[in-house]
Amino acid sequence: METVYAPESLHIYSRIRTPEMRFRVNRDGRPADDKIWDGITALAVSGNGDRYAALVTEKGNYTRYWITPDRLDADWKLVVNGTVLLGRFGAPIWSQAYQSLIVLRQKGQEIIITTL
Repeated sequence: METVYAPESLHIYSRIRTPEMRFRVNRDGRPADDKIWDGITALAVSGNGDRYAALVTEKGNYTRYWITPDRLDADWKLVVNGTVLLGRFGAPIWSQAYQSLIVLRQKGQEIIITTL
């Protein structure tokens, strides 16, 4: 179980393994949404705890973000509050400076910082 605390509130988010050996995100001990994934990693939470973001996959039992030869086809996607965003993204983080969740996003040949 991975647990993340919202830095400016009392909300707690956790990556929970289901009985079917899949994963879901819980907020304060209850499901944050109705989504269940084969893998969740890089869980990040907004300062006030209203939003979460994570990298997820629906392909195989993957629990790591780094690439190893047996995980090259994992197809990680960025999800924010249960909604998958289109595009290619890195791991989300909370930025105190931006007061937002941020990620690196590939747009064509460029890598840019994107707020969520």
